[in-house]
Amino acid sequence: MTNYQAIQTILRTEIQTETDKDIQATILKQLELLEAILEFKYLGKKDKLNVKLQKQVQELIPVQAQVQEQKQVKTYAETLQTGIQEKNNQNIKSKTQQKQKEVKEYKEKRLVIQTTQEEVAKLNSYHLRNQINDKFFQKEGIAKPVVAIVTKSFTGLSIILTIISNFTADFLIQKKIVWRKLVNKIARKVKKDIHWNRIVVHGVPIQPFSTDEGLNMLQNEIETFNPQLKLMKKPAWLYSKENRQVKMHTSIVIAVENASQAEYALHRKLCIVNL
Repeated sequence: MTNYQAIQTILRTEIQTETDKDIQATILKQLELLEAILEFKYLGKKDKLNVKLQKQVQELIPVQAQVQEQKQVKTYAETLQTGIQEKNNQNIKSKTQQKQKEVKEYKEKRLVIQTTQEEVAKLNSYHLRNQINDKFFQKEGIAKPVVAIVTKSFTGLSIILTIISNFTADFLIQKKIVWRKLVNKIARKVKKDIHWNRIVVHGVPIQPFSTDEGLNMLQNEIETFNPQLKLMKKPAWLYSKENRQVKMHTSIVIAVENASQAEYALHRKLCIVNL
């Protein structure tokens, strides 16, 4: 019994020295269980041992239930948080889609007349708007205005026609024979206001594209070796010529046709002279 007696002695010592009541109670239970084991081992009294074991099992059940409940609560909280996050993501996506739709609808109401800074500077917006609307009344019998506003572009290189809600830029293009003579002398090009996706590309080598035709060459380079992309216009240097003269690489801005091409450009390494 030497080992059992040693364990009993340790447990009794721990009970006497321990100040925490809960720990004392736990040690006491272990001491009582040890005594039941000794009675069963040496006296054959199994009843007491069964009672002690059953009692410990019963005491463990509420603890396990509490742990399980806490786990379930945590799982519910996590699920709730996940649900909130998913809802937020859906809201963001919905707002983004709504914004894109609004931008698209807004641009469908705009027609761009590319011209020169001199012609833009001389523009009489009120006069041109009324002339266009008069032409539609005279030739098409449309009594209500077609063009709502005529404005100058931010760059000062274009004239923007904003169309009344009942019409679109496509309508003006289809009916250009009605009003085209009013701008024939100043218009270099007439086109819809297309929303392009612009991407900044870093680390582009400067030297191969530093000639007068450099940006045309750069556009051809990008489209040839990245056939997934269609550039809507020539790339543009992000920094001035003076800044580029002291560097080997710089950044450019490219405009691609749609969001999927923009996504491709953002997440793939573009092939530009071993870039």
